[in-house]
Amino acid sequence: MGFASLPIERAMTPQTRLRDWQDRLREPSLSAVLGLQVLVMFVIGPLTGTSLTFPRIIPLFVIVIALVSIFVVAQGSAARRVTMAAFGATVAGSALRTFFPTPATFLMVESIAILVFIATVTVVIARTVMGGGRVTLHRIQGAIAIYLNIAMAFAFIDNLILRHWPAAYSNLGPRVDDRLGEMLYFSLTTITTTGYGDIVPIHPVARGMANLESVTGQLYIAITISILVGRHVSHRREVEEKSATGD
Repeated sequence: MGFASLPIERAMTPQTRLRDWQDRLREPSLSAVLGLQVLVMFVIGPLTGTSLTFPRIIPLFVIVIALVSIFVVAQGSAARRVTMAAFGATVAGSALRTFFPTPATFLMVESIAILVFIATVTVVIARTVMGGGRVTLHRIQGAIAIYLNIAMAFAFIDNLILRHWPAAYSNLGPRVDDRLGEMLYFSLTTITTTGYGDIVPIHPVARGMANLESVTGQLYIAITISILVGRHVSHRREVEEKSATGD
């Protein structure tokens, strides 16, 4: 009996323990990512247009979301390496932007790094959300987090457009040093096709991105619902077949 337990003890290496910890927390971490996204999009974002927050806080929360995705959600060393690379580029871009705030090149480097990072994190989360197995509440919340990730990515793109063409959007407030909070608001109203009309894209590039975001938002909802419903039906059928055969 004592000898039979030795292989099990030897198998519990630090890597095995880490993998087991990740497997247990992978789906609950999707809820954590969604909570951070909601905080950024609906609390911190609107406050960046006031004196209550400092403008660098949104990239900081993007980094926190990334850390959760790297160490918990990411499956496999390849996915983790890609996410870490994008994370490093984001930190480097934010550091350049902090210590050298004037040159527009550093702003572009930071924004592009964050965009690559958001895209990588979105793919990592999507692999967990759209994977096989039972459709849980955590997976549904992960799908919502992806939706907000898309809106955040478009907000950074809109902010880049505004930096390059200051008159690309009309009816913006007097704040000129950082428009990311306003672009988050515009992105959410665009992806949900609400379109209040208080911020209007004027430049052709800005209009093109607004059209692309609105179409992307509608297609994402339709495709995601069909995939999750299909996964749920398939899993339920498998469970019923196993119950019928007595397995």
